[in-house]
Amino acid sequence: MGNIIEVNIGLLEQDAGIIEERLRKIKGDVNKLYEIMDQLNGMWEGMSKLIFLNKLEQDKDCIEELLGEAEKVALHMKEAVEIYRNCESAVSLEIDEICV
Repeated sequence: MGNIIEVNIGLLEQDAGIIEERLRKIKGDVNKLYEIMDQLNGMWEGMSKLIFLNKLEQDKDCIEELLGEAEKVALHMKEAVEIYRNCESAVSLEIDEICV
């Protein structure tokens, strides 16, 4: 026999919403960090500043990539909810049409 995967559609939808909510907060926090870094940028000169800014840019790229992937996860979760709901509806219609 095959394996069975049981999905709680309500929880899946709720989890997608939680991920989106937390992503909004993280994005806000990241933007605040970038604003502070821009202010800090004007406060000193030299090689250490260049090294710091270079590392910050690398980290920024990683953060943006991570946030983008997390957004995709939430989107796919919401798409899965819609697919599961459509499937359940189709099965329900088929069952309703069965004549006994």
